Amino acid sequence: MAGSIKNPIDYARPSNKTRFVLILAICLPLRGLAGTTCAGDVPVGPLPGMVECRVGEIRTEGMILTWSSSEIILLTRDGSVKHIPRSLAADFRKTSDTLVPLPIHDVRSQLQREFGT
Repeated sequence: MAGSIKNPIDYARPSNKTRFVLILAICLPLRGLAGTTCAGDVPVGPLPGMVECRVGEIRTEGMILTWSSSEIILLTRDGSVKHIPRSLAADFRKTSDTLVPLPIHDVRSQLQREFGT
């Protein structure tokens, strides 16, 4: 009789759906902490709109995802995420009320320059 079962259920391994629900159950309560501050840090969390800043001699533009007294994490127009030391960033200015992504043909050209055809 035991040989007639072709696909036994493995109760030890959760399904992808169960994993997804568990991840949501863990991460959703953490969402409320995104706007809180740590001692000595500025508020954390995405800011509406885009900013431009100077890092050394290079100007960088994007949406601030989070920042602290030591680091800024910026989502750039090409979709990359940059970690910028706060001590190197200067001359901040708001450039747009919403995130303005680069046009697809610009991203495609950038990727072809970086990786080739």
